[in-house]
Amino acid sequence: MSSDKINPEDTSDREPTGNKGEWAEVYAFFRLLGKPLLRQCDENLETSTEEAGSETGIVRFNKIFRRAHKDQEPLCYVLDEKENQWTLISNGISKVVSAIECDKQADKLLSDIQGWKEGRTKHFRDSYEFLSQQLLSTSIKAKSEEKQDIALGIKEKISGSSVPCGFSIKSLFGSRPTLLNPSRPASLTYKISGIDEETANKIQGYSVRTLEYKKVKDGWIPSIVYRIREAGGSLELHSMHETFEKNMEFIDTRMAEILSYYVLEAYAEKPKETRHRTNSLNISDITKQVSEANPLGLSERNKGILYEYKIKRFLEAVALGLTPATEWNGEEDASGGYIIVKENGDLVAFLIYDRALLLKYLFNHTKLEHPDFGKLNNQKDGNKAVGSETGKWKKQNGRKAKREQPTPIGRIFEKNGELFITLPLQIRFVL
Repeated sequence: MSSDKINPEDTSDREPTGNKGEWAEVYAFFRLLGKPLLRQCDENLETSTEEAGSETGIVRFNKIFRRAHKDQEPLCYVLDEKENQWTLISNGISKVVSAIECDKQADKLLSDIQGWKEGRTKHFRDSYEFLSQQLLSTSIKAKSEEKQDIALGIKEKISGSSVPCGFSIKSLFGSRPTLLNPSRPASLTYKISGIDEETANKIQGYSVRTLEYKKVKDGWIPSIVYRIREAGGSLELHSMHETFEKNMEFIDTRMAEILSYYVLEAYAEKPKETRHRTNSLNISDITKQVSEANPLGLSERNKGILYEYKIKRFLEAVALGLTPATEWNGEEDASGGYIIVKENGDLVAFLIYDRALLLKYLFNHTKLEHPDFGKLNNQKDGNKAVGSETGKWKKQNGRKAKREQPTPIGRIFEKNGELFITLPLQIRFVL
């Protein structure tokens, strides 16, 4: 049965908005419908230069799975190669969409995104109308807690059957995408020893007993750890989000401890007047620093290889399924790999069956980054904050009391006569 009167959601009064990265997901969806193949790339995002007609590094698919709405099961789009069109069946209604039309819509959306001036809200009503009316989807982006943005039914060369494989989509439109977003669950709390409360007050310029957020001083963010150490203090991992810690045990039982040294290195820059950094935040460079220090006391002969191996596995897990606040059992959501939307609109992919290439890319093209402490401290998050009672309501005289103030992120604070500091982890691609 066919129908052209499908209207899953009235969009007549809607001005759909989103950033470049979110609209890039829609663009990739349109392009994959228009050209149902993916080309594998190397760590420089370059595809194979094999002769025309060669299938080397090319993956073909005949099904696409994507959520119509954030809280619904994915819809399945099935390719009719002979007619060069896709068929979608939803709630007993069949919808047929031309692959050529999808490719044209991808061209138009690409032009709109490339012409988007930063700092302005951009509305893509035509693209959203095609997405909602022709493809029956009103979701611009996947859920933030999911690693899988889209799934493709990859055609097996031997049996010819279609195997669903999930992919995460990252784009080079606008600012570089993040591998791990900052949040309270992705923050680590350190115990500070070797300095007293008076010294800590001088270091940060106000009392460590003040829990409300205060604007940081210039140069404070990248040099927090340096300032504490310079005053004679030392930092040791004290606690972190319970779920995040449990998830990392699937990678290595000491992964949380290893990661804690990477975070410390990210905030250990020597204060200076210039704004230009003197130390690198690249994962590969920090790995060398951690390896030389060898805080875990690993074999001197193999320490470089071991630290690199372990952080690669952590990056791989985050890329394919691990999130800080959601229970993880080692399974990979993005079981197919990564799709990269290049600035010129080309789609290239890192395929999961070539793990060595994916690991090399993640290791050499990611860095730690300092998030906006103001936004992070004011972030609404239902998860219990590290080192505080946030997330719990206490009863007073039978009534709910006011939720306790969470401990500030990026500030020294006092608790039960001891000093602590919570530092956020953020990982961004360097593409």
